[in-house]
Amino acid sequence: MLEETRRLLTANGFTEDSPGLLSHSLAHFTRPTANGAFKIAASWSAVIVEHVELGLELSRQQPCIGTIHRAFSVKSFTKALSSILAELEHLASNPDLLKCPECGERYVHLKEPTGMKKFKPFLSCGGMRVVRRSSEGMRYKDIACRGISRKIPALKEYR
Repeated sequence: MLEETRRLLTANGFTEDSPGLLSHSLAHFTRPTANGAFKIAASWSAVIVEHVELGLELSRQQPCIGTIHRAFSVKSFTKALSSILAELEHLASNPDLLKCPECGERYVHLKEPTGMKKFKPFLSCGGMRVVRRSSEGMRYKDIACRGISRKIPALKEYR
């Protein structure tokens, strides 16, 4: 899948970057958006199952913001690529859709379950912290914001 992904992305204006030391991806690609504030980032990974993810990127040090598009096959990726790129360009040209609805300061990014946790993926800003259980009941630890965005989908999967 990697070679086909590389071919499709470079044919659509992406350039390949190094994946970075802390990344789970084995290949990373970027392409500028029309408004220039964001880049469309694509990463290929074989962690758990082989897939390619696309999203908007401000910098490599931060997670992608807004809706994440995840394709699990070359066929589904090829079929959906033009609509994925159009949707990401639309989001890049409408940054208000990417801002936290509560604080209005931070961009929202995908939060999804890891390990044994079970919850539906959602978009929230970096100020949100996970609820901790204590002997006194539910407590928020170092919470700066509780905003969850429902303006746009958090995750779209293509199989």
